[in-house]
Amino acid sequence: NKVREQLPAGVWELFERYRRTLLVSGVVPKSYEKHHGILKSLHRAIDEHRVVEIEYRSAGKPSSTRFICPYGIVVHQGSIYLLATLEPQSEDASGPELRHWKLDRFVKATPLDRWFKPDSQIDLSQHVQRTIGIFSGEAAQRYRIWLTPKATLWLQEDPWHSEQQLEPLEGGRAILSVPAHHPMEIIPRVLELGEEAEVLSPLECREMIRDVLADRLSRYERDPED
Repeated sequence: NKVREQLPAGVWELFERYRRTLLVSGVVPKSYEKHHGILKSLHRAIDEHRVVEIEYRSAGKPSSTRFICPYGIVVHQGSIYLLATLEPQSEDASGPELRHWKLDRFVKATPLDRWFKPDSQIDLSQHVQRTIGIFSGEAAQRYRIWLTPKATLWLQEDPWHSEQQLEPLEGGRAILSVPAHHPMEIIPRVLELGEEAEVLSPLECREMIRDVLADRLSRYERDPED
């Protein structure tokens, strides 16, 4: 509404025409109406460089209290995440490492009368571009993945990462080299490709995929009624 008040009528009509003909799909819309107050508090803390006391519930764990220094917001595949470091005085703080906090898991967020000095070395744009998904970690490592000709074409059409490299092999096959912070940024994508792809390295990722496939096989060998 604020934007519309500032735009000439002709410009708004142009946007409306695009709105009727330019469609976006592939992302399930989510409502963050119940998190509106938390999101508003986080935005204020980002602008004022305030330390925030949060009650956060990680997947499969009880909620816990943390003290964080918020830097920015990122929207990834329809979900909202806060990019923040732990307050330096926190017991589990390990330097100015950005962590990703999913808004869905916030129980409460309270900006405190404590301020922090933003780290000038943190570049949010570069941080987000360095990773495939939303996992955070110390340093990205390279994953090497063998691809069939069909999968090679798919990866040329829809790259996973701006820094990926495709090493061509005979017969249209290729080796994909791509950086990631966590194996779970790679494993679901490889499994989606089925027999068209195989992780070559690191060994840890191969072993995780082997365990996943073994578990799936045992599940599908059972009677579903059991």
